[in-house]
Amino acid sequence: MVNRLVSVDETNFLPSTVLVGEANLPAWAKQGALGGKVGKGDLVYSVLDYGAVADAIDGGGTDNTAAFQDAMDAAWGGGKGGTMLIPPGAYHLFGYVKLRSNVRIVGYGATVRKYGLSGSTYTAFQALSSGSKGYGSSARNVTFEGLAFRGRFSGPGAGNGIAVTMHHAQDVTFRKCVWTETNIGGHAIDLMGCSGIVVDDCTFSGFNPSLTDNREYVEAIQLDYSMADGGGDDMTASFDGLPTVNVTVQNSRFLPQTIGLTTYPAPNPLGSHSRVDGRWFEDIKFINNYVEGCHEPVSTDGFAVLCKGWLHFFCTRGVEIRGNHFKNTTAPGAPAPRAARVIAAYSITTGTSLPNVGIKGAASVAIAHMSMQNMTIRGNTFEGFASDTADNIMDVRGTTTVKARNIKVADNTVKDSWSTPGVTGDKGHEVVYLQDVTGTTLSDNYLNNAKSLLKAFRCNQIGVRGGQLTALGTYIMQFNTCNDISISGVQVDGHGGGYWFFGGTYGLEVHGGSILNGRSDALRPKHFSISGATEFSVRNIRIPKDGNGYTSAIDIYSTSTKGKVKDNFATGWGSDASFVSFGSGSSATVSENVY
Repeated sequence: MVNRLVSVDETNFLPSTVLVGEANLPAWAKQGALGGKVGKGDLVYSVLDYGAVADAIDGGGTDNTAAFQDAMDAAWGGGKGGTMLIPPGAYHLFGYVKLRSNVRIVGYGATVRKYGLSGSTYTAFQALSSGSKGYGSSARNVTFEGLAFRGRFSGPGAGNGIAVTMHHAQDVTFRKCVWTETNIGGHAIDLMGCSGIVVDDCTFSGFNPSLTDNREYVEAIQLDYSMADGGGDDMTASFDGLPTVNVTVQNSRFLPQTIGLTTYPAPNPLGSHSRVDGRWFEDIKFINNYVEGCHEPVSTDGFAVLCKGWLHFFCTRGVEIRGNHFKNTTAPGAPAPRAARVIAAYSITTGTSLPNVGIKGAASVAIAHMSMQNMTIRGNTFEGFASDTADNIMDVRGTTTVKARNIKVADNTVKDSWSTPGVTGDKGHEVVYLQDVTGTTLSDNYLNNAKSLLKAFRCNQIGVRGGQLTALGTYIMQFNTCNDISISGVQVDGHGGGYWFFGGTYGLEVHGGSILNGRSDALRPKHFSISGATEFSVRNIRIPKDGNGYTSAIDIYSTSTKGKVKDNFATGWGSDASFVSFGSGSSATVSENVY
């Protein structure tokens, strides 16, 4: 991938470029790298005035940790607050800088690097509670603006990432920042028991997944708890098990990175993988972002599988994923795009007990079932999810004991996501997969050249409203052991297997809409396959006979009973006997259809 231009204060620059030299500086950098946004009376403290030297090179440079800390402390001013200025240039840190409250860190044109030091943590800036508990007990009201963070995937200093790690921080904003080659075995932003975090108009490029320790799942932005595992350098007395809440990631980009002949995937943008008994991640928003070509785990065990998904969540409720563009890209050397799961919400019944959050390496124990609640996925575009292996673009799973609930999927567009027309078998991506979920609404989604809209297992209270589904690879929707299903007004033009209802599904109503152009090579050449279902109704649907060779439009079999097929527009089928076929022990009332 070619480096993309990123807008910063109406000036474009390459994320990997270090802006040095007066001739190369945009207007805001010539004004002191503050973008002209420092208000009258603001106090500005430049790291250069405290001895910082902008001479970072691959693998080393002057240690600016003390100079940065002194500028930070001066800007803090015992709580009064001010601006810490990092002028254009590349700065090396050996250690980390402790964040202070009420400080704005501005670094347009500046790059912070941290590598080449044996035993050094990858943290560049860190918020520590130092024995205190609760949100905001480390740092409050902090802004990072215009600063670039640079790691190293290859060459001198290879294998060193760089991150901002925060424990108990509150009201922190990252704006117009850039992370390049920073995601290796760790994160770009690590949030441990934090609240009120905003990531706005930032860029994250490149992910070099660690395959040796099953850390293919790591996120650019991690949602984590206040706990000793992953708690950085904080004191044991600080850990209280608080989850990270109220996080917004918006208007940002997550991109692959090409270095020489090697293209590294984009980092997984956002997610969680730790679990603390009874503690929920809440109020998480991912809005108007662009995500291209994230990593798909190759490991078959460990968290690489459990945390599969570009955005993946455990123990989470109140999630909004809106207005994003997700694009899958071809794996290097592969004939077709890799399989990829974009959005995943899981429930795992083991984790850390609350009394043990202060113990590093605490044994995993049985915890409460904490399945996803209140997730909205709206107005997104999913592009290029065509593969010859099966997966799910959106995957939500509860447990048989505690179902996930209140899932809304609306106004999304899925295109170019079925690469094998005419090929039978379970290949490609279901758009939505639900398992052990109650209370789901899918409305007005648009699919063009995708596998299927929905596959549901052990779910209830599902409503599908409207939408246009064109050129589907296999079935339209599949329900197995589900109940209380209402489907209305769905327009289908081209499919490879129709609607499937299996495994004792009951309480089913399909009405309105149309089903056109089923493929003759379909996995099951019917518009409806109803098996072992009870209390079902198919009515007011336009289902013409369109020359596909189907022997009937609706097949009712495996002792399906208490059904109605009524008032459908079945032009060309000629009679009830041609329109509906029955298997042994099955029955339904067929009446008033128009042939």
